[in-house]
Amino acid sequence: MKFLNSEPEPNKASKLSTTPHSLISSSRDIRRLIDEPFLNIHRKIDRYVFDLRKGHYRKVARCREDLTDYAFTQFHQEERLMLHYGYDRKWTQSHISDHLAFWGLLDQLSHSTLNALETLEVVKQWLLHHHDSHDQLFLDALQAQARKNLRTCQSPEVAA
Repeated sequence: MKFLNSEPEPNKASKLSTTPHSLISSSRDIRRLIDEPFLNIHRKIDRYVFDLRKGHYRKVARCREDLTDYAFTQFHQEERLMLHYGYDRKWTQSHISDHLAFWGLLDQLSHSTLNALETLEVVKQWLLHHHDSHDQLFLDALQAQARKNLRTCQSPEVAA
């Protein structure tokens, strides 16, 4: 609703973005790409643990499917982002080998229904540790690179 004395809305299309292209897809967006799926799978594991404690062991197969889907999509995406943004090769390899260790945990889950509850707890702790250490190192490095790019782009010496 427009009022008679209100100023006209500025034309949003006419504003130029002063943000460098590499920062348009900011580290916040990438953080969201990594954090949201982690939080979703973490909640699902909690639900499966609750169901298993009630004796619903048929849900173990569905849990394995969810964890496999998460690992295929999320790990691939993380590795792609690391390569795209030129993350340190040594840390990228460490991250990838950590992802490979996760597949061993999933293998344990698929071979043992009796220890499914304990294995799920280990999977949950593994994901928490991986997210809080390896993923955060990458996100922090990406954020530092974005700040460095921003300082370089706004530096008067570079602009001159």
